[in-house]
Amino acid sequence: MKHIKDNKIEGEIAFITANSSDFFSKNEVKFHPTLKEDIKNQGIKNKIVPYNSLYSFLEKSVNKIENSINKQEFLDDNDSYLMDKTVKFVEGLSGTNLAKFLDTPNFHTKLPNIKEIQAEIFEGIEDPEIHSVHELSKDIVYVDSLFEMRGLTFNILIDINDYRTNKDFIDNLYGLYDIELDTENDIATLGFCGKVSIKAAVEYNLKTNNISDLSIEEIYFA
Repeated sequence: MKHIKDNKIEGEIAFITANSSDFFSKNEVKFHPTLKEDIKNQGIKNKIVPYNSLYSFLEKSVNKIENSINKQEFLDDNDSYLMDKTVKFVEGLSGTNLAKFLDTPNFHTKLPNIKEIQAEIFEGIEDPEIHSVHELSKDIVYVDSLFEMRGLTFNILIDINDYRTNKDFIDNLYGLYDIELDTENDIATLGFCGKVSIKAAVEYNLKTNNISDLSIEEIYFA
């Protein structure tokens, strides 16, 4: 709000955050009454529109530029970057997000104490789809994209006693191909293998053909 006032910014403003608990009313993408009051008290006249993700902002609000991205360049020039970002995203999953990723709603209640996730992709990106392209500046665009990462392997490390307690549940998990028990360190390693489908907003430089940022909206393990 200080930035808006100090720089005398005019026009509509997009407010984008995934932190809905602090900024939005419960179960709605609408500003919390306290934040509404703060905006009013600051004398800000701009229309401020809330969004809960970069992807939803792009879907609704930005002009589209058709045919400005070459799919093959998008694939060839940025394969390693997208692989790295996907690996880091998978390794950071926890709780309900991990359960959703595995399409196993009760995973986080059966196994709430995940020690670590270790991921690797040994094949790479495939079948990229570009749904739309949105101009951000002269050379920078956002790309609404859908692509697959094939050859994903990831290990979920849990306490060996949690494994023994939930062995029947674990044995039936989709994509599970290996289980290693380290009795010396009391760790069970659950090995998974498959592919992921990813829906993401990608920041792309038209001049250099490089991706500078990736916001994953949805990711599915298969």
